[in-house]
Amino acid sequence: MRQTMNYPYTATNRLQEPHAYMYSAYGGVDFLHGYVEDRLERLRALGASSDLPCGAEEVRLHAVLHGLLAGQGDFPPSGIDLPFGTPEVTQCRSDTPRHLFSLEEPVETAALLEMLLYCLLNGAGGEEGMAEASLWLDRLLQRFEVSKKLFAEYLPGFRKGAGAGDDVGLYQRFALVLALAYAHRNGLQHLSTLLKVNDLLLSVPAEYWSGCSHHSLVLAVAVELHAVQRLARGQGVDFDAL
Repeated sequence: MRQTMNYPYTATNRLQEPHAYMYSAYGGVDFLHGYVEDRLERLRALGASSDLPCGAEEVRLHAVLHGLLAGQGDFPPSGIDLPFGTPEVTQCRSDTPRHLFSLEEPVETAALLEMLLYCLLNGAGGEEGMAEASLWLDRLLQRFEVSKKLFAEYLPGFRKGAGAGDDVGLYQRFALVLALAYAHRNGLQHLSTLLKVNDLLLSVPAEYWSGCSHHSLVLAVAVELHAVQRLARGQGVDFDAL
């Protein structure tokens, strides 16, 4: 019988006990087995506790991600059940976020995430708009990596967070932004941070998800596993056997 290692990064509520991820030991193929099994088991448990339907944005996200990733290997990867039907890109929403952000003023995190998600989902703003979105995503990514937290807002200078740091909705939107950024660019930093955000989201008790759809998280994990699959195969590891 195959032995698998426990996956420690979702073992406790990471909103309350953030993991530093420093000097993590290499566990080899056994660790990959444990990681995949932990991801799939936690998604199944989350799905069993929620009966909320898919929304129009989630359907569009699925179609856009499928279009970006399907040519790079199976998407979704084996074991992920996406309840979105046949991928078909729908018209983008018309309510384009109007927020402008400055380092000289406080930045509301929810508004920033909506702007980033809109730009990455719809390719909005041309090269200049995408460059601005990329700059703000890098800043937000750096803030998260320092504390493993997202705060409701960031004070002028975008270094110090303020307000609540336990809003699951913010982390879920951030995971989608990172998943889209990775799908567009194959950036390993986006993937690294996506893994940590998904660890956090999958570690919190079910009550944190009360009233929230989990389908976006399924998409974010699907992108993550797709990326890990590609990297594993590039190192000669048969991901299909995991």
